[in-house]
Amino acid sequence: MSEALIQVSHLKKYFQVPKHKDLFVRAVDDVSFDIPEGEIVGVVGESGCGKSTLGRCIMHLTDVTSGSVTYKGKDISGIGRKEMKEYRRHMQMVFQNPYSSFNPRHTIGGTLMDVTKEYGMNKKEGQERIVDLVGQIGLDPVVLARRPSELSGGQLQRLAVARALIVNPSFILADEAVSALDVSVQAQILNMIMDLRQEYHLTMMFISHDLTVVEHVSDEVVIMYLGKVMEKGKAVELFDNPLHPYTEALMSAKPREKPDQETNRIILNGDVPNAINVPPYCRFCTRCRDFIPGVCDKVAPQLKQVSGDHWVACHKICPA
Repeated sequence: MSEALIQVSHLKKYFQVPKHKDLFVRAVDDVSFDIPEGEIVGVVGESGCGKSTLGRCIMHLTDVTSGSVTYKGKDISGIGRKEMKEYRRHMQMVFQNPYSSFNPRHTIGGTLMDVTKEYGMNKKEGQERIVDLVGQIGLDPVVLARRPSELSGGQLQRLAVARALIVNPSFILADEAVSALDVSVQAQILNMIMDLRQEYHLTMMFISHDLTVVEHVSDEVVIMYLGKVMEKGKAVELFDNPLHPYTEALMSAKPREKPDQETNRIILNGDVPNAINVPPYCRFCTRCRDFIPGVCDKVAPQLKQVSGDHWVACHKICPA
């Protein structure tokens, strides 16, 4: 088992409701998991479950309420902006919308050169590094003279990945990096990411709501619901043997791989609890088909190990 490059421990991020000093949106609520060196961890869940906020906390783009994020054993969750700049060499991010990732007034080459200057490369080193990376992502160097509006979403997302690789990081966080692209382009970007992962020995966290994508790229998977981790484990085991009722429902929504493949779609009923007034018991119980009266609506389940690296927070699977 590889050592953890990134460790997230009891991480919380609460946002105060405007004009209500005692009300908070619990976007991330006591989340813990490791990202082993050299592996890809996929984070999955419905919109609003806290995936992107979790990613921004890990990357120190937003301050955490409590808990810690460590990189190679160093707690980076409370360090200052100047000190964090050094960690940016090792930790980079690819955002969801490729069109908003680049300054529309600058050429692609100019934007990428700004990155090389920021990290101390001279002009010759920067140009050589950029041309080399552009070739590795399958584009012609002529794109460097163009502005973002002259390129497609797929080309821009390839360039966003190249920009993240300029400083040769050890960790990349991809937040819905292919969700805005056509399916055929998604496949190209994913295959490129997998190739670059091998070449640069990258560790990655891949945030997505697309289970097919996560299954394809991930070594481990974390399932989130309303700020909490419901289940986590090795991708192969979790996709073959989902245990939490929420995970089962997500897996049942995967597209069929073959037209004649049978599916057993699980439709979730009920309402999602308010993130401002989260119940102190199981926050999924209002939609759970395995709801246990007097248990699920009384006590919050704890994340418990059921086998090897497989963890579940469910009273049915792990009775108190």
